[in-house]
Amino acid sequence: MTVREKCDEKKLGIVESPLCVKRGRPGDVPSAGFKVKRNGIVPAASQATSRKAREVAHPADQENTETRQLTDIVLMISPPSATTIIAIYGAVLSTIAIVQQLLGDRIKVRITVSRDMIMNDPRYNGMTLTVMKVINVGRRPVTITTLGIVSLYPHDNFVGVDNRPELPHEITEGQYITNILDQAGIDFSTIDYWAAWDSHDHVHRLRSASLFGHWKSAIQRKLHRARQENQ
Repeated sequence: MTVREKCDEKKLGIVESPLCVKRGRPGDVPSAGFKVKRNGIVPAASQATSRKAREVAHPADQENTETRQLTDIVLMISPPSATTIIAIYGAVLSTIAIVQQLLGDRIKVRITVSRDMIMNDPRYNGMTLTVMKVINVGRRPVTITTLGIVSLYPHDNFVGVDNRPELPHEITEGQYITNILDQAGIDFSTIDYWAAWDSHDHVHRLRSASLFGHWKSAIQRKLHRARQENQ
C-alpha cells in the first residue's frame, strides 16, 4: 500500500499513520483531529501538547507573576505612613474644635426646682416655698422675659410674678433668676413642665409629667382650641 493510499485511509478515519504527517501535502484535506501547516498535516493533539510544553518550559515567568501579585497585596495592607497619621489626627482635632465652637455659641439655659423650702424673710413667715431657678449655662447672654408653669389639660397655666431680679432681665454665663412660689397653692400632679421664655420666644423646659401624659395633654389642648375656633 502506497503512502498516498494510507493517507486516504487516514482521511476516512480507518488508520492513523505518521507517514501522513511527514509526507502530507499542503493541498490535502485534513481529517478530523488534524490541522494544516505549511509543511504538511499535523495532529491537533500534538499542537495542544506543544502549548503545554511551552507553558511548562517557562516557570520563571509564573514565579515573577506570583511575586508581583504578593507585592501588590503587601502594599495594599501596609500600615499608613507617619504623614498620613498626622494628617488624620489634625483633621479630627479640627472637627472637634468646630463642633465645640458651634455648641458653645448656642443659648443654654438650665432650670432647677427646689421644693419644701423655708426662707428667713418676714414676707414668707409660716410659708413653705418652692423656688424655681433659671441659670445661663452657655456662653451667649440671654434675656428671660417670663417664668411659669404649664399644666396638663384641662388645668390652667401659671405665671410667676415673684421674680428676683424683676423680668425681663438679661443673664450672662453663670448668672441666674429665681422665682419664689407658695407651695400651698401648687398641685404638682397637674404640672406638665416648668418653663422659661426668652426674648427670642424660645421656651426652655424642665419636664415634670411623663412623656405619655405630655403628649396626651398637648393633643387634648389642640382639639379644644380647634373646637373653640369652629364655634
